Amino acid sequence: MLSGLSPSESGPKPSASVPGPLAGTWEGTVEDAGKEKDTKPGWKTELTLRAGKHNGDVRYLDGECAGTAVPVSYKANRLTVNTEFPKEMSGCEVGDIQITRRKGGKLDITYHDDKGNVTASGILVRQQ
Repeated sequence: MLSGLSPSESGPKPSASVPGPLAGTWEGTVEDAGKEKDTKPGWKTELTLRAGKHNGDVRYLDGECAGTAVPVSYKANRLTVNTEFPKEMSGCEVGDIQITRRKGGKLDITYHDDKGNVTASGILVRQQ
């Protein structure tokens, strides 16, 4: 669970509801798209989503980036989340996140740039 973070009541307003099966805290490793083999491993991502029309939390790069996850759409079993970070974390914004539930209770996560191109992807597992 993210320590010291809570949903922002005064921040951006979610425009989509998070379905119950996607709610919870999820962790995993994300790999940059087009990465060469034998390069450094991917980066750890932690995502906390709350069922209903609520903001969540996102954290990666060992806590160097910690911000708000804003659900913006849910279509065809895919949740799209915008991320918002404090001004002092200016290099953290990497684009929209799309989340899809997969077999075995895991989530597929993909990051997309402003043109819709996949910039990174991975698999997240629910934390207890």
